[in-house]
Amino acid sequence: MKTLSFTGSRTINKNDIDLAHRLHNHLEEYIQKGYTHFINGCAVGADHFFSRSLIKHKEKYPRIKLILYIPCLEQDKLWSAEDKEMYKYIIENSDEVVQITNEPYSDYCMKLRNLRLVNDCDSLLSIWNGNRKSGTFQTISLAIDAENVKDIFIIKI
Repeated sequence: MKTLSFTGSRTINKNDIDLAHRLHNHLEEYIQKGYTHFINGCAVGADHFFSRSLIKHKEKYPRIKLILYIPCLEQDKLWSAEDKEMYKYIIENSDEVVQITNEPYSDYCMKLRNLRLVNDCDSLLSIWNGNRKSGTFQTISLAIDAENVKDIFIIKI
């Protein structure tokens, strides 16, 4: 079993078709390399791009699994109605939902989720906007230092 974790910037253009296609193509490459388990934290932005793309890939490759790592209770509490609806769709179409903590939103919950994303994967794929004070950068940094992570691919935006 080969596992890919994903992390990405929350502040992306939801209508960026080119970015969505690039991500979709990278996921196809990982599927062709034998990856079967795909994990993300299901935050807004790039995580939603990832999940939607993987759900689409599951039509062609029913063997692949979408696994969500939800960092805290009511992760979507402050999200827009549109983002909440997408979150619900993603959860309903995932294969497994792992609740990392039963606590309210905090930086600590996010860090625990990021650690799990890194500890539970063979490779990391990211969409990153260059912000070094973000959870995305934190996850990339953790992956660089992790012995289990063999491959890190960053789509810079």
